[in-house]
Amino acid sequence: AAHRRASPAAMEPRSSLASAGSNRSALARGVHFGEGVEWDNAAPAPSSGAQLQKSMPEQLIRELDRISPQVPPTRQAQIQEALAEVLSVCRVCVGQPTGNLMQQGGESSLLPLGSYHLGVTGPFDEIDVLFLVPADFTPAQMSADLPLQITAELHRRGVAKNVTPAGGDGLFKAPGLRFELRGVHVKVLFSQRIPGLPQPRQEAIIQHMAGVFSREVTDSILASVPNVDVFRSLLRFVRYWAKQRGVYGAFLGFPGGMAWAICCARICQMYPSIDFPQLAARFFRTLSRWDWR
Repeated sequence: AAHRRASPAAMEPRSSLASAGSNRSALARGVHFGEGVEWDNAAPAPSSGAQLQKSMPEQLIRELDRISPQVPPTRQAQIQEALAEVLSVCRVCVGQPTGNLMQQGGESSLLPLGSYHLGVTGPFDEIDVLFLVPADFTPAQMSADLPLQITAELHRRGVAKNVTPAGGDGLFKAPGLRFELRGVHVKVLFSQRIPGLPQPRQEAIIQHMAGVFSREVTDSILASVPNVDVFRSLLRFVRYWAKQRGVYGAFLGFPGGMAWAICCARICQMYPSIDFPQLAARFFRTLSRWDWR
């Protein structure tokens, strides 16, 4: 009796997703992370950002700031100075005036991307940005001519080193460059914003608009969470954990930064009234029970 094997029913995962049928694809489920799992009701917590910060155990907050520090003001000023130089170079190469360098949103402007846009970049992480190329540039000019012109201008000014192509990122193979400028590692992608185009399909994403689609994804994530400050704390925590465990990065076959951000956003949507320590526990509990088939 001591060695009696468990029944098949006892070995079934607790998530109801297992009974949904093997032909139900992950794409059909969307990003409903933790769908079908029953949890105990959590005690509500204050909803304002200031009250949530007060409700978090001070020890956990100090530990998070120690292992995954935010960008200090002095480093942020250095980053802004480097990005102003990047924008000046890009505008010179597309024939645009260099005044009002940090104006956001229109053509020939620079927009934050990825972890920089989500607000979880570390002090010495690579800064991802998007340069909106004027609409009169052709895709061929964006992919071939513009990177060469910007590389030449960076070398002429003598402000950058280690200039290389940005490289592909899955389906979002936008043209761009990577380099180090004034002690800041920068990845700048080139893209155009053309109104009226249909939403991209998985099998067909236009390269010269991929950067804009990437920006819209991060916009959607930030708009979907109940509390942006709590979401950022959770994402900083999860990013650090994933990197330490060696499960961070699509190039290694694991979820990348955006995938982890979507998972964290889903947990924040599922439990909008609990604070960061409880949310972190719920994240890993859901992750361990999620049916990945």
